[in-house]
Amino acid sequence: MRFWLLPLLLGLAHGFSDASAGFLLGRAALGDHQNAALLVMAYNLIAFGAMPFAGLLSDHLRRPKLITLIGLASTLAGLAVLEFSVTLAVTLAGIGSALFHAGGGSLAITSSPGKASNPGLFTAFGVLGLVLGGQQGVLAGSPHWPYLFGLFILAVMIAFQPHVPVPEAKKTLALPKYEFLAVLLILAIALRSTVWTSNQYALIGLRQQALMVAAAAMLGKLIGGFLADKTGWRWYLPGVVAVSVPFIILGQGFPALLLVGVFLMQSSTPASVALLGQTLPNRPGLAASLTLGTALLLGGLPSMAGFSPQILSTLPTLMILATSAALYWFTTRHAAG
Repeated sequence: MRFWLLPLLLGLAHGFSDASAGFLLGRAALGDHQNAALLVMAYNLIAFGAMPFAGLLSDHLRRPKLITLIGLASTLAGLAVLEFSVTLAVTLAGIGSALFHAGGGSLAITSSPGKASNPGLFTAFGVLGLVLGGQQGVLAGSPHWPYLFGLFILAVMIAFQPHVPVPEAKKTLALPKYEFLAVLLILAIALRSTVWTSNQYALIGLRQQALMVAAAAMLGKLIGGFLADKTGWRWYLPGVVAVSVPFIILGQGFPALLLVGVFLMQSSTPASVALLGQTLPNRPGLAASLTLGTALLLGGLPSMAGFSPQILSTLPTLMILATSAALYWFTTRHAAG
């Protein structure tokens, strides 16, 4: 039970943390806040852009649980000050997200070295929480106390979990080969995320469809970690990414196929996190931050630059996912899984 309890609690906290952020951003839009668009951009830059620094801090202190709890406390503070300042609330949530993902991701990696199942439990509930929170935030009169209460209870439960040892950082620099592999893997995740982000942009305003896609992503991450451990990463990662290609392309006209494609694509996330954790064995916080923060930020740039989902989901999508599959195949040749 101890093996999966901490990652499960972290995963539930991940869902509540992202739901809180979605609620705050939705509330900013509901109030017709003048800087609503800027707040969304600021949140993304803080939450994703600052995450590697939070990961380095977690690794330097070797206290990932402390970083995780500080992150949750920052998000709780954001919810608490919502009625006074939306800008401050969103800023605190962004800081909290960066710290929580770095610390929580580190714990998920180190609690089961060489396994993708625990990173799967940790990452699964975030997307669904973000969508649910965002949809609640834009509804007038929606209370924010459920997020405060749920996040607080989970933070207390996480605080009382047993200590998870973090590998000591080596004083010598990593071999260039492994640094190169890490860069390739981050690039692969970023390219894959380009397609995911373009589909997310296409679902803006479509409440039911967005929930269904988020649920498919959640199930993909939840199940994908266990499947990757069962079948072996070197086969699962390139295979599932390649198989998702036709479903993503054809899914633009057939929602059921899109859900299958999203499930398959997102099921590669847990093993991706675990693999980079192996490539950077003494830097679990940085590994989690690069996969869950930097790569997603890079993957979202084409959509933010104005490229349409149609452009990103036809032939370029095929090329992107084929490249991603090739990079996964190359990197997983060096993995133990």
